[in-house]
Amino acid sequence: SPELFAIIQKTQAISRLSGGVLDLTIGPLMRLWGFREPGVRQAPSKARVRNVLESGGSRGVILNVMEQSITYRSRGIQIDLGAVGKGYAIDRAVAVLKAHGIRSALVSFPSTAYALGQPPGREGWQVGIRHPRNPGEMMESVLLKDRALSTSGDYEQNIRLDGELRTHILDPRTGYPVRGSVSASVVAPTALEADAFSTAAFVLGAEAGPPLLEDQAGVEGLMVTELDPDRLQTTQTPGWRHMGDGALRRNFWNRRQFAAALLAGFGWLMVGTPSAQAIRYQTAEEALHRLMPGAERFQEKVRTLTAAQHQEVQELLGTRFRKKTYTFWKGEAGDRTVGYAVRLNVIGKERPITFLLAISPEGTIMGIEVLVYRESQGSEIRSRGFMRQFSGKSLSDSFKPGRDIDLISGATLSSRSTAYAVRKALALVRGVYLNGRGASP
Repeated sequence: SPELFAIIQKTQAISRLSGGVLDLTIGPLMRLWGFREPGVRQAPSKARVRNVLESGGSRGVILNVMEQSITYRSRGIQIDLGAVGKGYAIDRAVAVLKAHGIRSALVSFPSTAYALGQPPGREGWQVGIRHPRNPGEMMESVLLKDRALSTSGDYEQNIRLDGELRTHILDPRTGYPVRGSVSASVVAPTALEADAFSTAAFVLGAEAGPPLLEDQAGVEGLMVTELDPDRLQTTQTPGWRHMGDGALRRNFWNRRQFAAALLAGFGWLMVGTPSAQAIRYQTAEEALHRLMPGAERFQEKVRTLTAAQHQEVQELLGTRFRKKTYTFWKGEAGDRTVGYAVRLNVIGKERPITFLLAISPEGTIMGIEVLVYRESQGSEIRSRGFMRQFSGKSLSDSFKPGRDIDLISGATLSSRSTAYAVRKALALVRGVYLNGRGASP
């Protein structure tokens, strides 16, 4: 059916992004280890694991979009959508609620939830993440609005084989249960994505998991690893601390307190008008350290363009604009200037996107980060591949979208906004700092 084909197509796309660690052909391995076949009490031999690995893999699933058909490269391949099933079911439930005019709801299934809108008088839904080793405690609490949260943990499903407790999350690269990872919690635009990326991050671990999540638009994550039986370590993506209202919550609630809070939240379900979505990915300070890792300090200054500066920047940009006051940063190391940065709000289709752009002392782009995204679509511009196109460019370069800059399908207007932000940032820094006609010291 078109619905099933679309689910498999989306899962396979995420599988490619994850390097294959999210494997939609994991079913035979799950049965081999006893997670689909009850009664297994011994770990499978290395030879049996190797045989299953050699006959499976997501690359063995061939999708024909024109015919809406699926072909397997070998007889041993079987599709298992356990890593995305809950998330997809939640997304479908949310779609039904929206179709009936519901604008505020929390749809929850074990380990995955989607927050639709927000309760009246609140900024979003407060959703707790359980402590992976203390079931009666909440390790974390995040504020969600029009986003999903999913947690993959070694405590969710497990089986005792040869006297050892094994997690149900298998590493398709080795064919064995994952070791070291305790849990991976992911916030994403849809429940299917949150479900899928939490599994992928859990398999990749604390070293490779966060970089995968950082490369995905609107995705943030918190990972817990076990250093020893008595010590856990958390690793998070830069934007995790600033979701919702911008505060990291470490609330260690007990089960009764959490249940009371959750019930109180459900008491606020209502039909209303949704407000504009604003996703805060990171603070300016975090973005500055990413854009200029060699800087030891940053000097922040709010500057109002002089008449000469305003005129020069407009000429450099080739268009007129009214705003004259901007926030700049100068990154320094010792007595050396590493680079300059400027924060810009550039209109997308309907609402502004907040960028932070870094420019070298030579007048070339060092990098771009999105601080706040307010549009309903097009947040894919945050992808590293798209942003890297601007690195090293100066005002003498052409920025024509679709010719000099590759646009992102589904994010055309956001792509154009990014190109404009780059040119304006270059013009502003040139006019204010880099010895333009109206430059100030």
